Amino acid sequence: MVHGDESSSRALGQARRRGYLRNGLLLLGSVLFALLVGEGIIRTVQPQELGNWTYTRDGLTLHLPNMTQFSSRFGHEIVTNSAGMRDHEHDLTKPPGVYRILVLGDSFMEANQVNFEDAFASVLEQRLKKGARRPVEVINAGVSGWGTDDELTYFTRKGIKYRPDLILVAMTLHNDVSDNLREEYHEFRNGTHTSIRWCFERRGQIGCRPKRETLSRMLGVCFDGCQMIAFGRDGK
Repeated sequence: MVHGDESSSRALGQARRRGYLRNGLLLLGSVLFALLVGEGIIRTVQPQELGNWTYTRDGLTLHLPNMTQFSSRFGHEIVTNSAGMRDHEHDLTKPPGVYRILVLGDSFMEANQVNFEDAFASVLEQRLKKGARRPVEVINAGVSGWGTDDELTYFTRKGIKYRPDLILVAMTLHNDVSDNLREEYHEFRNGTHTSIRWCFERRGQIGCRPKRETLSRMLGVCFDGCQMIAFGRDGK
């Protein structure tokens, strides 16, 4: 009689475990199905726009390289090259005889809102090619959200390697100037430009680095023969 009770209990326990497993699998399947249905509805009814930006450890915004995505908001593809520019490929070494222009700016130069051929840098290159007496190459290095401090940082790290003959700095007057005046990343002490340092803790040790500086220093790192022009728009 005892043996029969043990067998019955064992069978009942196995049946319960199978029931728990079945219910758990049904619950998991239901959750996954609901998520897939919700994702499909969101993609169909209100698709979410994905960004194509990344950040360096000290906060500089850059484009993801070699990225192609369709913008449902703007209705066209946004493509970046291997250097993370919204532009076609450019060799780091400037071809002989080519006049190279580097464009630095924010979202107005990045121009995700329009097709690439309608972006400022592309239009400028096409017009110059028609009227110039020598080959002209325009490099679009604009990134949304950049200020003049970001542009200087990019130029000293990457842009200068392209050896441009001319640098065009596109400033958005309604915020770039005010950002510089607030001296959030830099300041003037006794008539001298000074970068503000930021500190961090890593493995119990405190380290400090200078924050990014401004357009005023870009001429200081521009090599011989390089020219810089700053132009602005009010953002309206």
